[in-house]
Amino acid sequence: MQVAVIGAGRVGGAVINELARNESIDYLGIMDRDLEKSRGLLADLINANPAYQKKLFTGPYEWAADADIVVLCAGIAQNKGQSREELINQNLKITTEILSQIKFKPSAKLIVVTNPVDTISLNAMRVSGLPPQQVVGFGGDLDTLRLKQILEHVSRLEHASGKEVKSFDANVKFIKSVNAHVIGGHGELAVSIYRDHPKDPNIGLSVREYAMAVIERNGATMFGPSAKIGELVDDIIHDKKRLHHVSYFNKDEKVFLTWPCIIGKVGVIKTVELSLNEDEKTELRKVIAHLKELDEKKIRPEFAKAVGKLTQKIDENTTKKTEVNLIDDVAKKKSIKVN
Repeated sequence: MQVAVIGAGRVGGAVINELARNESIDYLGIMDRDLEKSRGLLADLINANPAYQKKLFTGPYEWAADADIVVLCAGIAQNKGQSREELINQNLKITTEILSQIKFKPSAKLIVVTNPVDTISLNAMRVSGLPPQQVVGFGGDLDTLRLKQILEHVSRLEHASGKEVKSFDANVKFIKSVNAHVIGGHGELAVSIYRDHPKDPNIGLSVREYAMAVIERNGATMFGPSAKIGELVDDIIHDKKRLHHVSYFNKDEKVFLTWPCIIGKVGVIKTVELSLNEDEKTELRKVIAHLKELDEKKIRPEFAKAVGKLTQKIDENTTKKTEVNLIDDVAKKKSIKVN
């Protein structure tokens, strides 16, 4: 099993560190536009565990062509006070350029982490040429966990009497058992669905603002995303067919939409049905309309540019090959040696 992580920044580095521990991964590629940065990360990781030297390697983006799973983390990171959507122009350009250089295996799975993940995933599917079910946008798992943790916190405060505090094990059990989902989009487009607590708009707002609260204090979210990405990769490798909240290609709406899905070795196996009330349906329709607008105004023009550049490159290569063939033919006829 070979996995390639593209982008060796804060999130990409944390993801590589997480995946390096997975004994089911035989080879783990670290790929970044700054090759020296990749080499530095590799050198640091083999200090953590010398055994990693057997599986870790660095190289150009093209080498990801051999990977069974590619994790795309490359792009501009979200800064303090910045929305994910503000990254769209730069990250569309960066990821399009990278993905255009990779000839993916027909069976490869592409996990998109780069923000804004729902729009980048749609573009990544088009540029990579992979089937829709093999492209998975990451983010919903993290948002759903944040929603459950917020609900647990609210519940604990409401039921606390005097000095009585729930045990840590009880808190974890609540988080694992509570029926809650984040759908629609990652981050600012998140729609929070829950039934075990009265609806409170502040809960959904807290989910949408959670990452920014971390970024303002720590500069980035790293360990939460890397842990959940590690679980997602492992479930694909072992075909666990587990529930994950991911961004998947909705064929009816023609956008990537965050939704609970069953994930296995083929990627997205199926979606899980959710019963939504009218308010939730209205919120979801707004998210879909916004994603469609982004597709029309941002993603399609960038993809058209990429296709144009690729077509031009193919034409140039074809012309060169034709010229070489003609020269070879003339040389053979005249018995002239061409150096």
